Amino acid sequence: MNKALRVAGATHVVEYIRSVAATVEADTVEWWQIPAFDAVLTLSSEIPCYPGRKVVLAWNRHFGWSVGVRGLTNGNVVIIEGLGIGRVPEATRCADRVVEAVADLGEWVPGASRGPAVGDLRLRALRELHHGVQPAPRVVRGVFGE
Repeated sequence: MNKALRVAGATHVVEYIRSVAATVEADTVEWWQIPAFDAVLTLSSEIPCYPGRKVVLAWNRHFGWSVGVRGLTNGNVVIIEGLGIGRVPEATRCADRVVEAVADLGEWVPGASRGPAVGDLRLRALRELHHGVQPAPRVVRGVFGE
């Protein structure tokens, strides 16, 4: 990991990730040794359509934060969507966006036939792009570092 990366008022990546973890009240912080993610934070909340699977917040130094859930097997996470707030947003901005994303996902029903919520242009665009077929989340497999 590039510890010289300067981010959001932190002297290096470890401080930044710990700051975000504290702000979102993460249960765990895992350092991954694969290109997909540098760190994965596990939160205490769940998304209703993924019962029994904790919400994760995954960070990649090139693309920023994504929200997802723990996979069904050890070492896997299912990424649902990117947070779209840049590579290294301030911890409070990240926490605010996580709350919004989890709330939105809590109302999402996979394969639902009803139209998108008023003002939700992302769902409408996805429907038009995929002709009613919602893309499946990505599964990322990795090895945890120390």
